[in-house]
Order: sequence, then structure tokens, then C-alpha cells
Amino acid sequence: MFQRLKAKLEERRQDKKKRKLYEQRERRLYKLGGGWGNKISFCEFEAGKAVQRVHGFKHRIPKVGDVLQTPMNSGKPGYWMFTEIEPCRDPRDMFFATIQALGYEDEGDARDILPQVTEFDSQVDDVPAYLTMSRDEYYQKKDTGLLHLA
Repeated sequence: MFQRLKAKLEERRQDKKKRKLYEQRERRLYKLGGGWGNKISFCEFEAGKAVQRVHGFKHRIPKVGDVLQTPMNSGKPGYWMFTEIEPCRDPRDMFFATIQALGYEDEGDARDILPQVTEFDSQVDDVPAYLTMSRDEYYQKKDTGLLHLA
């Protein structure tokens, strides 16, 4: 009996958290990549997973609900929502975060969330493809000479 009650309470907590995450509000758009001291990167990208980990260095650390734009293999930008933020103490501008896939601009949750973006963070216009590779893929291409750093 207590386990069912506990499960119901957890389900309500998750529903409340999800509603809060998707509620209407102003959001800031961040872009993958950047330069020294102003960058967001995947910790290790795992293709096909809807939840990923990123780390970065930003003077203004993202908030839960903000959006990250990343280049995808399809050529279209993919959008992710920051769901958890773990700021670091030293250095103060460093953070780790969990992000959840929203989809492409014209699909799924991204279609509802993107109109809420009112601010843009990064000046990065073109993100090199090697930033989206897994560590293994990066070193494999580097060792075979197929990696072109543009």
C-alpha cells in the first residue's frame, strides 16, 4: 500500500516538474560551440539518446528551461532543453547540465518552445562538425586523417 502511494506521489511530482518546465515563459537560446571561456560542448554525445550531458563556460549560465541549438547530421539544427544545471564553484563560469531533445524547429516540442525564445547568447554562426562527434569517432577520424578542422 505504501509503495503505491509513494509511486503516485512521485508521478505527481514528475508531472508538476514537467508542467513547470514547459510552461509559457521567456527563454534564452544558446548555441553549441564557441571559443575559450564562452563555449558549450557535449560531454560525450550518444546518438539516438533523447537525454544528453553537456558542459560549458558562460558568463551567464543557462537556466532550467533554456534552449540549446546544435547542428545535426541531417543538416538541420536540433533543439534541446536544459532540464538540470549543476554550476561549479571554481571556475565560477563553468557548469554541467542535462539536456532533453525537443526535436527540429518545425517538429514536436520545439514548435511550441521556440516561439518563447526572446534572447540569444552566442555569436557562433557555424559550428564545425567535429564538435558533435563522440570522442571515439573524433580520434578514429583523426588517426585515419579524415578529420578536417575548419
